[in-house]
Amino acid sequence: MKSWTDGEWFSTEQMMRFDNLGILQWLEDIGYSMDEQHINRSTISCSSPNVIDWIIRRFNKTDEEVYHALIEEAPYGICNVSSLEHLLQRKWKKSKGEVQMWFNIERNHITKKWLQYLWTYGISPSLMIRNWRLRSVS
Repeated sequence: MKSWTDGEWFSTEQMMRFDNLGILQWLEDIGYSMDEQHINRSTISCSSPNVIDWIIRRFNKTDEEVYHALIEEAPYGICNVSSLEHLLQRKWKKSKGEVQMWFNIERNHITKKWLQYLWTYGISPSLMIRNWRLRSVS
């Protein structure tokens, strides 16, 4: 089985960041071994929901592990809302629109703490309405 050298891993990380899932799958199909040590926060933080799903499957990660890796970027600004929403949809069995509403209501208040809360508790419709009313009054 072929394996990656350090130089090839740079290219693989770029493929993940720029959503080249087809190339990643092709490399996997032709027998290149991929080591999960090269899947890091910066790679995950830029990956699309499709690449996130591939990483979860390929490296036997849980949704929760990947979600928490994504929110580790929160102190520097959230840059992968689509993948966060994707994982929350799956966890809470909510539609894309419902989860996007969570982010729309809190768009100016997205913090690591808030993202951790979302993963643990989700947001009930009554809490969303209350938050919306409080924001519209002030």
